[in-house]
Amino acid sequence: MKIRYYLACSALALASTAPAFAQSTSTVDQTGSDLSAGVGQTGAGNVSEIDQDGTGLGADVTQNGDDNLSGIIQTDDSADLLDPSAVVDQQGNGNESNLVQSSTGNTGGTMTANLTQNFDDNFSAVVQTSLGATGGSADADVVQSNGAASSVTQTLKGANNYNATAIVTQDGLSESFITQTLDNGNANADATVSQTGDDHFSDVTQTNTGGNASAFVTQTGGDNSSDVDQIGGSGTANVTQTGTGGTSTITQDRFSLTATLNQGGTDNNSDIIQDGAFSSRTTVNQSGALNNSFVQQGPDNNGVDLDVVVNQTGDNNASTINQNRVSRADVNITQGGNGNTSFVDQLDGGDTMFADVVQSGDGNIAEIAQSGDAGGGASPNDADITQLGTGNFGGIAQTDNSRGDTASILQQAGAQNSNALIFQTGDATSGNPASLNTALIEQDNGTGNFATTSQAGTNNDANVFQNGSGNTSTTTQSGADGVIDVDQNSGDSSSTVTQAQGPAVAVVSQTGTNQTSVIDQNSPEDLVFGFAAGAQVTQSGADNISNILQTGTTPVPGSGSSSGLTIGGFTSSPGVFVNQSGTANVADIDQTGFTNIGQLFQSGSQNDLTLLQDGEDTQAVAFQNGTMNTNEIIQSVTLPTFSGGALVISLQFGTGNDSTVLQNGFSDGVFSRTDITQNGMNNQSDVTQSGTNDLAFVDQIGSRNMSTVTQNVGGL
Repeated sequence: MKIRYYLACSALALASTAPAFAQSTSTVDQTGSDLSAGVGQTGAGNVSEIDQDGTGLGADVTQNGDDNLSGIIQTDDSADLLDPSAVVDQQGNGNESNLVQSSTGNTGGTMTANLTQNFDDNFSAVVQTSLGATGGSADADVVQSNGAASSVTQTLKGANNYNATAIVTQDGLSESFITQTLDNGNANADATVSQTGDDHFSDVTQTNTGGNASAFVTQTGGDNSSDVDQIGGSGTANVTQTGTGGTSTITQDRFSLTATLNQGGTDNNSDIIQDGAFSSRTTVNQSGALNNSFVQQGPDNNGVDLDVVVNQTGDNNASTINQNRVSRADVNITQGGNGNTSFVDQLDGGDTMFADVVQSGDGNIAEIAQSGDAGGGASPNDADITQLGTGNFGGIAQTDNSRGDTASILQQAGAQNSNALIFQTGDATSGNPASLNTALIEQDNGTGNFATTSQAGTNNDANVFQNGSGNTSTTTQSGADGVIDVDQNSGDSSSTVTQAQGPAVAVVSQTGTNQTSVIDQNSPEDLVFGFAAGAQVTQSGADNISNILQTGTTPVPGSGSSSGLTIGGFTSSPGVFVNQSGTANVADIDQTGFTNIGQLFQSGSQNDLTLLQDGEDTQAVAFQNGTMNTNEIIQSVTLPTFSGGALVISLQFGTGNDSTVLQNGFSDGVFSRTDITQNGMNNQSDVTQSGTNDLAFVDQIGSRNMSTVTQNVGGL
């Protein structure tokens, strides 16, 4: 027997000091009316002490064999308390029962304690006390066998206290402690413990409930431990442990709380703390081995209508959930693999937030932090991480003024040792309408991929898809209505996209190895043309590099119009389209101003293209096919006149071609144009134009051709 309890009363003290060889000792002391006591003892070492004081009491003790001891004290002292009644039946092997029922000045209710102990080293102590006026009832029912230990203490005090019930059923080397203290009106508390198997531990404490606290503990298997503590208002705790070596702690403090634990497997642990979380519900299901779950909701009485569901079916998984000062929050964790770790923090975040984590691979880590200025049920923040591979990390942070934002990370079964991070912060002002940003990172097959997405502002959309190994993507958006779509396939690719302060579209697709694409767009919204930026890069092959920089300006309203360039489903201006296929291709584009459009195609090997456009309504198209091609196009206006101008089209076929175009000036309502077509090999063309209304046409077909055109003010 692990623990012995001895009650502080003279009769029981005398009984406990009785010699072990005493055949039978019974002492009954009764005072009052309608008292009844019955003692039946058979065997060796039995001792029974009954002390009854107040009216209508009853006691019945039956002991049969082996060192049994029973002491009962019942005191009424009341006006109308009805029938504290105690029944003890002990049978064999070192049983001991101490029962005290007492009341002072109560006007109603019933105290009843029924105890049955069977064989082996059993022990039980039941103390029920009711103090004050207009009190209620307490019931205790204990059935023990095979070395169990039980202590039930129920104290009801104050006005209108009633209804505390504790039922303990034990088998195996189990022990149970239930303490219920009810101090307020309408304070109901129920505790039921059922233990079968070996060496279980259960402790239930319910204090100052103020109404409706219930705890139900069922333990089977072996060596399980359960601790339930409910303080304050209404709450229900359900604990079912069917495995081996499981541990569970539940702490709840007002109001309307429900915690449910279903624990199987081996050496699993669950901790649930619900403090001041109104209408909170937590469900934890554990199987497998060495899993750990921690849930904390609503400290400082600031949680409202929170829900948590944790499912752990693998081995060595860990889940940590913290929710505080968040209303209508919902978290779902599913861990089906081995060695996975999940952290979810939803703290100080306004209103509705949702978080879902699914881990079915091994060794994955998922972190979600949401504390944004969520805008209620109409604009909840939502974060989802699904990890099906091995050794991956996924992190989502939606903070600051994030309202109605959605972030999703999907790491497929073929993804290994990859990292994905999403940061969303909304706009700059608290309390504004929903920011409605959306971010998705999907990592499919491959190893060592890295993706980071950061979004601030409103209505931004970023999608990153990685397939292959060694891919790196960093995307950043601020402003409104930005769109990013990055698709990477195969190894050593790198993509960096930065967009700020206005509508911007960037689409990057890379297939091959050692590719790099950098897009930097700073384009405030074009008041005339709608969209002020766009870029699309497609690279296939090896050793390709594309660098695009666009810095937009806002033209004067009514200065012109443009049909724009369709990029990623959006009509965009200035806009850039780059398509590279082959090996060792390089494209460097720099556009500044407005209404710039560049379309660039390279196919073959060792191609090089550089485009710089500064202002006005410029357009440039360059197409290169073959090998050893080089093209450089520069169009610039230092001060925009909003009169349009400048067009360059260069097409090269064959090998060894070189085309260089420089157009500079565009003054006086200018228009400059250059058309170069080269077909053959070893061709070279150089065009320089500066002035007004310049035109140049070069067409070379054949081999070893050379052309140079220079025009200064006046043009042709």
